[in-house]
Amino acid sequence: MCTAGIRERTGGGLAAWLLAFSVAQAAEVVGVVLPSPEGGFQPGAAGISVSLQPLEGQALPRQAPAQRHRVLVRDGGFQPPFITLRTGDTLHFINQDEAHHELFALSSTQPIELALNKQSSGAAAEAEVRLVSEGVWHLFCRIHGRSYARVDAVATPLQRMVAPGETFRFEGLEPGQWQLRVAAPGAGTRVLRAAAMTSPPPLRIELAGRGDAQPTPRPGTSVTDRVEALFPRD
Repeated sequence: MCTAGIRERTGGGLAAWLLAFSVAQAAEVVGVVLPSPEGGFQPGAAGISVSLQPLEGQALPRQAPAQRHRVLVRDGGFQPPFITLRTGDTLHFINQDEAHHELFALSSTQPIELALNKQSSGAAAEAEVRLVSEGVWHLFCRIHGRSYARVDAVATPLQRMVAPGETFRFEGLEPGQWQLRVAAPGAGTRVLRAAAMTSPPPLRIELAGRGDAQPTPRPGTSVTDRVEALFPRD
């Protein structure tokens, strides 16, 4: 009977530990992103990027192998016009136009220079680049002045693309403080702390426009100068 009592107490302790572990893993971060009442940010079809990184040594979910993200160059523009990926992922550009494109992005760590021949040229109409560090890339075409896309690389698989007012949710987290990054083209990137817990109150995050997003280029400036002025490095 004594042995049975020990087994019963041990089993009960194990059950309690498993329950506590399950509750801990049920922590989450929930919220919505809205344009700031002050204005200056007009959310478009590009969407809003929300990503989460640990601040207290919490484990990230098991990461899938590096991914390839397809970007179509069509009618002189990019589809999608805004993408957030994990560092180490690859951008795969496919030209669907019957026109030559020369893509470039300014960066102090990994500048991009890609040539895409017209669609009928076959394999030469495609190109790839692997982003190996965190950062923001503003992508343009030297030939077509209205072509623009933005690529954000973050060091976490916890990412969501949402529309303004749409609820985002990160589930199955270890409790504690996390870093939340919210970004969109034409808006100032916000980085804030968020507490992961069971049944947390939803966060309400306001995203404001960048005051320097649309300055008038100086006469006689080069293409590079105009790009720097329109889309300063973050």
